[in-house]
Amino acid sequence: MADIEHGLTEEFMLVFGEITAWHTHIREKIQSTVERTLELAKPVPHDRDQLKNVSLALLHGLQEAKDEHEKFNQLFPRFIESLLDELRLDQEEHAAVARRNLGKLAANIRLSKDPKQAAKAEAKALWLERYAGKHPKLRTNEHFAAEVIRRWPILPSSKVICGWCTQWKKEAQATKNPAS
Repeated sequence: MADIEHGLTEEFMLVFGEITAWHTHIREKIQSTVERTLELAKPVPHDRDQLKNVSLALLHGLQEAKDEHEKFNQLFPRFIESLLDELRLDQEEHAAVARRNLGKLAANIRLSKDPKQAAKAEAKALWLERYAGKHPKLRTNEHFAAEVIRRWPILPSSKVICGWCTQWKKEAQATKNPAS
């Protein structure tokens, strides 16, 4: 959870940096417009056309800055709202993951208390020994199932145990040959 919070904080800081950069850009645009206008006005305009050009340059630069500022003011609240929506979704998603994990934990606790599950785990350990070649008398799944039922009568049936054998064999082969 700390990693997630750190990631969100990092993402927020990046976004905040972008917003700050945009705001700085607007401020710099206004400042450069004023400086440009003052530069144009240094030689005191003598005629009306020169004065008009200086005024138009100032007006144009300030209008650009105003447009950028209005765009910022329109997009910023929408951006903040979408960021908050994303955070809400992240919280809901994290809550759902936590509920799933809690459910899995509760199921594992219930299963660990179930005598059938304990017997199945012991049967799997016996099957792994058989798979490794330690029990030559248990050649077929049917022989193995009969031995399991003899040792752990709580287990359901030979047919079910044979199904487990098939599943365990697939799992063992998959771990042996992960590329296939």
